[in-house]
Amino acid sequence: MDVKTTYAQTYKLNMGDAGLRGMLIKDILTDYAATDEDRKDLWRRYEQTLGSLPIDDKESSDISKANNKLKHDFRGEIIDSQTSYFIGISVSYITDKDMDEKKKDKVREFVDDNNLEDADNEIATRCAVCGSAGRLYYQLGGKFWIKNLFPWEAKVVHDDVTGKPLFGIYYYEVVDLNGGRITHAEFYDATTVQYFVQVGDNFIPDEYNYDLPEYADKSETTKETIYPHGFSEVPIVEFTNNNRKRGDFEKVEALIDAYDLVSSLNIDDIEELREAYLFLKNMTLTVTQKALLKKYHLLETLNEAADAKYITKNINPEHINSTLDRLKSDIYRLSQTVDFSDESFAGGGLSGESRKYKLLAMENRRLSKVVAFKKALDKQFKLLATGWSLLNSMEIDANDIYYEFTPNIPQDLSYYAEVATKLKGMISHRTILDMLPSTLVSDTDYELKLMKEEQDAYMSLMDMQSDETDEDDSEDEE
Repeated sequence: MDVKTTYAQTYKLNMGDAGLRGMLIKDILTDYAATDEDRKDLWRRYEQTLGSLPIDDKESSDISKANNKLKHDFRGEIIDSQTSYFIGISVSYITDKDMDEKKKDKVREFVDDNNLEDADNEIATRCAVCGSAGRLYYQLGGKFWIKNLFPWEAKVVHDDVTGKPLFGIYYYEVVDLNGGRITHAEFYDATTVQYFVQVGDNFIPDEYNYDLPEYADKSETTKETIYPHGFSEVPIVEFTNNNRKRGDFEKVEALIDAYDLVSSLNIDDIEELREAYLFLKNMTLTVTQKALLKKYHLLETLNEAADAKYITKNINPEHINSTLDRLKSDIYRLSQTVDFSDESFAGGGLSGESRKYKLLAMENRRLSKVVAFKKALDKQFKLLATGWSLLNSMEIDANDIYYEFTPNIPQDLSYYAEVATKLKGMISHRTILDMLPSTLVSDTDYELKLMKEEQDAYMSLMDMQSDETDEDDSEDEE
């Protein structure tokens, strides 16, 4: 999504050129066509689109021979496992306790209206497959909305000196009434958006009348007006899977393809055993004998020197299974993914804490994802803060919004109970509660409050019982 600095230099030197934007849209789309196609191919292979996998091109030397094309969805399993572990428990958006309630409501409104739980999962999946993805922000009906983008749908150019976004481009295709595909583009700078449409090889301003933000001066607009988009920064944020922008299964694709091929060839050999050649020694069959052999599977001869046997390929199942096991092990190991079907992990003999050690590689990858995701979320709320300032005259400090990521792993509650019990009396209640996972204690202050209320209620009950006992004793003495 992020593109080279030559475009930044061109943009800064020629900002007054009326045809500059259309030229940049065309040049960037052309220059990154090959890279975008590579990212599209990754997504196709993840979805196992017909013809997208190398095994689809497997051919047999003889059309009459078996030609199996087995596809093992390691790519899907790697992505689903990594993404579920990373963000299967949704990101928690937390506002500073000192933030004004109206501001907190505005943040919650954005999170709820855009269903960020699903949106974050979706963009995390796209990052895991393609290495990066984009998110477009726009204003509609007095609120701010998002649209998740694939990496080939958006490009962001940063200033080669300050590193700040200079402009962003969103590409998309529209099908016309005749079934033809027309490429459209939206060019965003720090404050405005301009719409373009491809005509021939060039991009020209689109003459469609777009809806304007509520605060825009509609009286001065024409068909080719550059519209304010409602923010003070480029409203496209890039999300990345890691600092290298690599997908989770890219490094093991050759191993996955080899697994498909070995499995397919093995099934071919097994099927061909049923069509083995019959070798006849010192005997010749007539047409009638061949028909009887086919019908009754019986050969009869008086020639003692005659012999008959099938010519078959010698299959070594142990070697094949060993090869497949090694490939499978390497796929999981090099992609830093746990094979959850492995008995050593799925077996009941492991505690929750022991399983965590087996998840160490996945945890390391999750942490790199968290760093990259937080970086994008920081940019997201800094951008939104400018929008809330313009639209609502509300100054919200993006640094007062925090995010909590929790790995999606079954918790061994007995382990935490044992630790908490052993530490009781050695350290404070607050410290013990802070050590517990958020699935048990999400708010330490609230939990301490409940504990105090229970303790007060218990003491009150004890006092009442003590008073009743004293009264009974007094009556007995009388």
